[in-house]
Amino acid sequence: MHNRLVGQQKIRVMQLINSFRRAGAEMVVFDLATRMDRETFEVFVCSIGRCSDEMEDGIRRELLSKDIVTLSLDKPPRRGRVRAMWKLYRFLSENRIDIVHTHCPSPDFYGKVGAFLARSPVVLSTIHNVQGYTALAERILGHLTSKYVAISGSVKRYAICDLLIPPAKVEVILNGIDLKGFSGIALDREAKLLELGIASTSKIVCTVGRVTEQKGHVHMIEAAQDVLSEFPNAHFLIVGDDHADLQLSSRLKQRVRANDLQDSITFTGVRADVAEILSVIDVFVLPSLWEGLCMALLEAMACAKPVIATRCGGPEEVVANGESGFLVPPGDAGVLGQRVKELLADPEGRRRLGMRAKATVKERFGVERMVREYEHLYLRHIEALEEPGVVRL
Repeated sequence: MHNRLVGQQKIRVMQLINSFRRAGAEMVVFDLATRMDRETFEVFVCSIGRCSDEMEDGIRRELLSKDIVTLSLDKPPRRGRVRAMWKLYRFLSENRIDIVHTHCPSPDFYGKVGAFLARSPVVLSTIHNVQGYTALAERILGHLTSKYVAISGSVKRYAICDLLIPPAKVEVILNGIDLKGFSGIALDREAKLLELGIASTSKIVCTVGRVTEQKGHVHMIEAAQDVLSEFPNAHFLIVGDDHADLQLSSRLKQRVRANDLQDSITFTGVRADVAEILSVIDVFVLPSLWEGLCMALLEAMACAKPVIATRCGGPEEVVANGESGFLVPPGDAGVLGQRVKELLADPEGRRRLGMRAKATVKERFGVERMVREYEHLYLRHIEALEEPGVVRL
């Protein structure tokens, strides 16, 4: 068992994620890894699987350029569990990792068991959503977890009420984003729309998120039919991975074609220029059926865009209905479409909501605040290890 005193050596933190992508949890990890105090912490980032595409390779190169060690367990879907666990155990042991910080269910399992085997003294787990976890798993893995972090109040309630995690073991650290990366973007709107294959006279309604059941894209498509009847120059952008659920993606695209909407609805797939796209849109929509705290929503608000989000958990803690955006019932395409039409018909209303949205993100959801709170959490747990009578993993 290694014993590391604060102030003598850097605290070694392993961030464990599903993959090197631009998804919500992965973005949190990227910001933590690149912004933590390097005088105090040495950071490692490990993924369970590997996508082996240009976006993932680019993210890894960026981390490596900042002297952050990256690792992938290269676990194939639904197999290779023992090999992945052994690889993680060896890495944790050889690098004497002090804190293993896991994000999402699969990294939770491998990280917590691997940390137990390697005798890493602190295990932290961030819960990023209000579905996808099980009380049974947490009953088992909770014994191996020093602390849980919920990314919103709704996620904390889910952790306590649904996953049956003791309240004292859960604290809230709200997600944060880099405001500078989503404000003041100087861009030729016409050229950007041309790149996307959209007429420069279009009014752009956009959502950002993987094409999965959770994100509720079907309701946005239903709403689009209503909106286009009054605003034929509206164009709907669905930005995000459309290979995450190929069956669902195929059904949605077929529905678009069947209703002759292919000239008004665009699936962009994964994009590296989300900030630029958000800067040229008119309305942002989050039609999700459930959310922890959506990073894309924060990004759109940081771009001073009017937002329409569903009452599905996290968005209710971000959007003040009628002040910094609109909240609508999840799954209700009629209400969603009506709100979109109201905003498209009201340029001044869009501007007013957008400015208040930006102020909200600046006040409560900055990345610097998020990073400092996680650093304090890490330090509290490392300092507690030096207290007499502490029982370690």
